[in-house]
Amino acid sequence: MKNLLLISIIVMMLSSCATMFTGTTKRINVMTSNNDIVKADISSKNGTQTVTIPGLISVSKGNVPILITVKEDDCHRSSTYVAENHLNMIFLGNAFNYFTGTTTDIPNGAMWTYDDNVVVPVYRKESCVKK
Repeated sequence: MKNLLLISIIVMMLSSCATMFTGTTKRINVMTSNNDIVKADISSKNGTQTVTIPGLISVSKGNVPILITVKEDDCHRSSTYVAENHLNMIFLGNAFNYFTGTTTDIPNGAMWTYDDNVVVPVYRKESCVKK
């Protein structure tokens, strides 16, 4: 009986709603405002990566916004967009286990999330003719 009680306590203390149900990474569909294809630097908790947008990106969740910087090229001006983080509502499920899951969800970033879709403003240069 003591072993069962001990196991139950350990499971409750190690459980964390946001980590279990939504994980610690987020896939975000990044689109451009004018449907052009551009290169961009994505700066997040796990560093900076260069991607082609529109496209899907994968970032680690955390208490930091994502900075999306469109790179200047022959037809596009450089621009920056900030994708803000917000509270993952699943995190509130920790209230059912006396908030013991917060000891996992907060440090690993699962407490936070980002929007599923992000539209990045892209500005064409006036000298560029659309093909």
